[in-house]
Amino acid sequence: MKLMDFTGFALKNLFSKPATKNYPAEPAVYPERSRGHIEIDIDDCIMCGMCQRKCPSGAITVDKATRTWSIERMGCVQCENCVTGCPKKCLSIKPGYTEPSETMTVDSFSQPIPEKPAQSESNTNANALTSGKITNDMSTCILCGLCARACPSECITVDRNAKTWTINRDDCVQCGACIDACKKFHSLSYAEDDGEEGAVVFAKDGATAPAKPAPKKEAPKPQTKKEASEVSLGKLSTVKPDKSLTYGKIAVDINNCILCGLCARACPTGIITVDRRDTKSWTINRDGCVQCGCCIDACKKQQCIGFAQDDAEYGNVTYKKEA
Repeated sequence: MKLMDFTGFALKNLFSKPATKNYPAEPAVYPERSRGHIEIDIDDCIMCGMCQRKCPSGAITVDKATRTWSIERMGCVQCENCVTGCPKKCLSIKPGYTEPSETMTVDSFSQPIPEKPAQSESNTNANALTSGKITNDMSTCILCGLCARACPSECITVDRNAKTWTINRDDCVQCGACIDACKKFHSLSYAEDDGEEGAVVFAKDGATAPAKPAPKKEAPKPQTKKEASEVSLGKLSTVKPDKSLTYGKIAVDINNCILCGLCARACPTGIITVDRRDTKSWTINRDGCVQCGCCIDACKKQQCIGFAQDDAEYGNVTYKKEA
């Protein structure tokens, strides 16, 4: 009797369409918002290294000497932070995933190293430089501030009252985004790198501020990794714990949070919601969080966002200020 029941199911499945797709004979169809892999247009890349700085998992490596761009596919979390941080928009995220392998897959893309032509003294300045430190011709600069807005590393400061233009040589990656944004007489250009460090101030004629290097800002103190017992909801750590440990969720010290919303803007997956008016709450979607730490870097008030022990909370988790 049981054999007859099984026969009915077998005959039904024999003449019905399969529930699965015949992959790879049939191409895979990815959902609209599916995360795939990072691709690069190596011809447009200027090897500025901004993608390497933006990558939260350290999967991207940029070698300016050999003009090589590399990505460790298994280390990439598809947060798209490198795509949004690229000043030349040569990075993009495409559907499809890296084929599984027994070893780590590292894809490298290289550019031909240009040969420097021998130049005589007469034609040394004939061709404009395409790399080097950024300099400003203050005689034509109108201090509009477009260069400061376009700078991806936020190393340019424009003071129209003091009539000064300041650039931090330590943070400048020489990407040229400020040069592209300059609309007035092309005041910004590349110059030979003379080894200047720190903040350098350019002033207009008659300005009160001198055009000399400003004091170099102090380097931030290195953060120490906290023990597992210290990483709790009440004591948040801004340093992500080891991958082997079972904690690392994003949490907020809501009592010190000013609900400014900078964390929500910096989140690459858009899973943070801040309500300053009605509920005075901070909400995070645990299902969409990739624990990249971009919200921690963006927090400007007492570092009230950090990593905490993973208590297996899922879905939307809301923190509310005390009445």
